[in-house]
Amino acid sequence: MAHGGTRPRRFIGGLPAPFVFSLVALVPLGLLLVARRVSHVNGPASDSPRMDRARHDLDRLAEAVQSHLARHPQLSALSDLTRPEADGRRSLDSLPLDPWGHDYLLRRPDKGSGFTVLSCGWDGIEDTEDDLAVSRP
Repeated sequence: MAHGGTRPRRFIGGLPAPFVFSLVALVPLGLLLVARRVSHVNGPASDSPRMDRARHDLDRLAEAVQSHLARHPQLSALSDLTRPEADGRRSLDSLPLDPWGHDYLLRRPDKGSGFTVLSCGWDGIEDTEDDLAVSRP
């Protein structure tokens, strides 16, 4: 030491201790913010194109269900739409996945002819606020 003062305390790699302690405090905070942003990449904030596609798919599936039910009152699952009928025709060649990679679901009441076709949305969990559905009486 040239002037007889105390030397700043050094830590990892010769960096001053206050700098290292700042990094230790700020890096987890930065990771938390990045993780929060990434968790919304597939979520509601960025899903307008996906939601549009899901609505289009739901409308198409609802039309296929309605057409199928007009000929055959029994329909328990959307996969029934891809099975050949007696004349060899199918209501649909294949079932799409929703834009988040999940199966679309068919819900029918115990009584009546109505139905609901739904997507569980980006979280893949039924009965949450991100679900999209088309219902017909």
